[in-house]
Amino acid sequence: MTGTELFQWIHALRRASIFYSERKGEQSAKRVNEKKVEYQAIKKDIKHEGLLAKAGGSFMTWKTRWCVLTWDAMYYFKSSKEPKTRDVSAGSIPLSICDVADGEGKINKPNTFCLLTSNRTFFFQAMERNDSKKWLEVLGESIATIYDKDGVIVDFSK
Repeated sequence: MTGTELFQWIHALRRASIFYSERKGEQSAKRVNEKKVEYQAIKKDIKHEGLLAKAGGSFMTWKTRWCVLTWDAMYYFKSSKEPKTRDVSAGSIPLSICDVADGEGKINKPNTFCLLTSNRTFFFQAMERNDSKKWLEVLGESIATIYDKDGVIVDFSK
């Protein structure tokens, strides 16, 4: 089995885990966007942040959002620049119920990645390829950290 095939299997298992945890009544992906917080409340926990385009739900309209990654969630703000202290997020995606993947094979846009939950796929587009790679890297590390806390250890370095 090649490294790519192993990587695909591991992510297929993660997606199955997301699907079945939803069935068992754990945190619902249907309520993904409900957690709204002030920027100041998450500022100390930021792992990565920056400007991304985010595809809307039903109509897939792309809007520029300031995105913030903390250890447990991806928050997005309507602002096209770093939010002010009191700005409230437009929504959030808990990392405990999602997986990350390169979006270029799934959507016809460059520099994309997606966060997958059991009910929805969130598409994001970075302005440059290096930015997209960085987001994929930090999201993957954050999700792997959650795996470690759940007792599942995945080492992609081998």
